[in-house]
Amino acid sequence: MRQTACMFVGLLFLVAGCTGGPDINTVTVQGKLLQDGQPLVGKGSGGGQQGPPSYDGYELTFYADGVNEGSARVNESGQFTVDLPPGKKYKVIVTRVKESFGPPSQPPQGNVPLSSVQQDESLKKFASLKTTPIEIEVGSGNTEVTIDLAKY
Repeated sequence: MRQTACMFVGLLFLVAGCTGGPDINTVTVQGKLLQDGQPLVGKGSGGGQQGPPSYDGYELTFYADGVNEGSARVNESGQFTVDLPPGKKYKVIVTRVKESFGPPSQPPQGNVPLSSVQQDESLKKFASLKTTPIEIEVGSGNTEVTIDLAKY
């Protein structure tokens, strides 16, 4: 009986390994988001007396062949990190995000969403796959990129 159970478990591992599961081969892409050489920063708060946890900053979404392969939020230094499959060329979308997590510390005035994506007029051309001119190529090793929006 015990031998049969062990063979069954071994067979499960063999079948699971042959089903072509998700590709977990990724490389780390680290970068900076700039405007005219100055960092575009994201600010997060941990909550507390100033209200619920929140984020106000920029999000980058990376598409290869029209498929969303990953996204990253920019930190207080204008830096981001994302793990992406290697050997691909990515189009990058940049959006402005203002988000609160949890109930507000004071009742909202009017109809205010807890999370929103806001597109500044200066970011409009970076907002969709059709219009963004930003492309990066990710090789087989970890990659560092600098995206200066003023250059596009």
